[in-house]
Amino acid sequence: MRGTSGSDQLKAVVIHHTAGTNSYSSSQSAELVRGILTYHTQTLGWADIGYNVLVSKYGQIFEGRSGGLHRNITGAHAYGFNTGSFGISVMGNYQSTAAPSAARAAVARLVGWKLLSTFQIKVASTSSWTPGSGTRFPAGKTIALPKMFGHRDVNYTDCPGNALYNQFGSLRTEAQRAIDGGWKEHLWAFQGAGGSSKLGYVVKSAHQTGKYTATVLTKGLILQESGGNASGHATPFAKQWAASWGRPAKADSQDGDRRIQAFQNGVAANEGGRVRFVTPYFRDVSPSRVFFLEITDLAARGITKGWGTPPNAEFRPNEDNLRDAMIAFIYRAKGSPAYTAPKTSPFTDVSPSKPFYKEICWAYDEGISRGWGTGSNRTFRPYEEVKRDAVAAFLYRAAGVNHTSTNSGFSDVPASHVFAKEITWLSKAGIARGWDDGTFRPNAFIKRDQMATFMMRWLKHTGRA
Repeated sequence: MRGTSGSDQLKAVVIHHTAGTNSYSSSQSAELVRGILTYHTQTLGWADIGYNVLVSKYGQIFEGRSGGLHRNITGAHAYGFNTGSFGISVMGNYQSTAAPSAARAAVARLVGWKLLSTFQIKVASTSSWTPGSGTRFPAGKTIALPKMFGHRDVNYTDCPGNALYNQFGSLRTEAQRAIDGGWKEHLWAFQGAGGSSKLGYVVKSAHQTGKYTATVLTKGLILQESGGNASGHATPFAKQWAASWGRPAKADSQDGDRRIQAFQNGVAANEGGRVRFVTPYFRDVSPSRVFFLEITDLAARGITKGWGTPPNAEFRPNEDNLRDAMIAFIYRAKGSPAYTAPKTSPFTDVSPSKPFYKEICWAYDEGISRGWGTGSNRTFRPYEEVKRDAVAAFLYRAAGVNHTSTNSGFSDVPASHVFAKEITWLSKAGIARGWDDGTFRPNAFIKRDQMATFMMRWLKHTGRA
């Protein structure tokens, strides 16, 4: 038995008849559907019933292929036109017998509902198709078909029967009436947000998920809370979206080699085709913050701990980063290697009782931080703000690379700069991108949010993340 699949766009509704008996009671309708299920799955080996929906002569509606009411599930009902269509089959043979009014009314409501729920508002309009071989049309030729058509319009068959096919005029009129009088709040939000050019096509029509009534599109979402207005949002994360994310808070953007977007309750990121959603760790780092992901990822790795504990933990992203803390971050990023600190400090201003004494001594022994002066006059200045050029030097040495170019590309970092080599490496590695004016600002103090970004990019570049 094969599995089912779906498509990103609904183009049309295809009308069929089952060509079975017309002699059944309303209580026998479900039994007939079970018989069709058995034939399609056990005899033909299909994954499910070929039709998306079946309608009895009494107007009863039965779901056919599972999942096809809200989604564009591909059926097995119109060869060459299954993908992108919604198959409705009226139970019975309507070659010479007209479909009863109850059945016709149900079909019209279904056609109108399916088209309207996918934001298609004119039954008489057309969609383009390019079928392969085995249909009524030359293979590879692009054709236009109405939004509602019959099985016989595309395949060599009498389906849905002459009598039912002759009722298509009134069916289309009734379906259009259903659209005109239907629920349109999500349609209006779709149109207001730019329509298909901005949001794409409906993948899953309006359904309840969490506190939202949501319509999922290829490039966006329509979201509505109880009693509220619907709103449209462009997002490349629509198919992965969950109600727990909340609404998009900002437009998506490209961040290096990944695509990111802030939502009310976190940030979504597509990294090499893998999508993840990250929720806040620090109360002062909101999802809409520029470096939210880097700060939160750094905390998740235990490299930064901030102040306090969640949900009240703080990162203080706008504060300048201090030199002792910078070394502690690098030590943790290197995996907190085993190290026994000396009893005598290599720096006159870093005593064994100081916080991060071990980390600072480790950095000195590893050649990562050299401080100022020599011998008994060497100082580290642990509580000074660390400058951006010094961070470049620390990360360069911690990476253990041998880079000789001094052409950084930054207008304020000449080849003669004391850390030109290190800053150049930082830039070429994609760790530092500088400002839009082409500067690096080497003498500026690095903020804690910038530090987190440098650290996460350094971890990735060195294969540690």
